[in-house]
Amino acid sequence: MTVKIYEPSGVLYRQEKRTDKQPNHKGHLELSIDQLRQLSDIHKANKEEGIVEHLKVYVSAWENTAKTGLPYISLRATVAPRKQDQDEDKLDEKVKFS
Repeated sequence: MTVKIYEPSGVLYRQEKRTDKQPNHKGHLELSIDQLRQLSDIHKANKEEGIVEHLKVYVSAWENTAKTGLPYISLRATVAPRKQDQDEDKLDEKVKFS
């Protein structure tokens, strides 16, 4: 039996709202072990440097329709790099070595 491995993803389904406080959509988002390791590494590096910030995960979404006709939103997640790593990348781009 072949097991198909999908990229980390998720799904949101429209919810019947009974009150304004209830969400418009509900669903789930799955993260891979590699993504969890990335988040853990970023957290550890930030903690060692005394940086207290939230970890960021970028989410992309597509509107779809299930075979049953039920509309849903599919999701994909990617881990955002550390802010310091982004700043270093920008600095590397500005400094040209010859």
